[in-house]
Amino acid sequence: MKNLLPMLLLLTIWGCKKDNVDKTPELLSKSWKMTAWTVLTPFEGTPLQGVSTDWFDANPCVADAISTFIIDRTFTLQTVATCNFQDTYYAVWTLSNNSKVINVTFTHGGYSDFSYTIVELTASKLIVTRLEKTGLPNSEVMDLLMRYEFVPK
Repeated sequence: MKNLLPMLLLLTIWGCKKDNVDKTPELLSKSWKMTAWTVLTPFEGTPLQGVSTDWFDANPCVADAISTFIIDRTFTLQTVATCNFQDTYYAVWTLSNNSKVINVTFTHGGYSDFSYTIVELTASKLIVTRLEKTGLPNSEVMDLLMRYEFVPK
């Protein structure tokens, strides 16, 4: 009986050991292609009332753009010729808020820095949200909560 108690204690400690390794960088580090872009902010009572919240189909330039997160914390956004321009933009990326927020800081002009909040990240899917200041046709600016969905390229 004396030997049983230490053995039970050892098994309890060993069985409760948690895997605290953050898998986010490894899961994120690949090329991603956007498959959906949805506005989550309600449009009722705004100048956008009646406008579709599906902005992916309305913006064909994003359909072929490739976002690549590299494990060394570099980021590239490659646009395509279907939008009358083709270029690659370079940035660095970091994680914050316990690996729930992706921060992208561009090293050259062309895009503004941004942060994504990770909603879901698996080997086959990345879903993020972001609050964006959006210019409206009447020259107003409105904060819109956007949801982006990506799949590996």
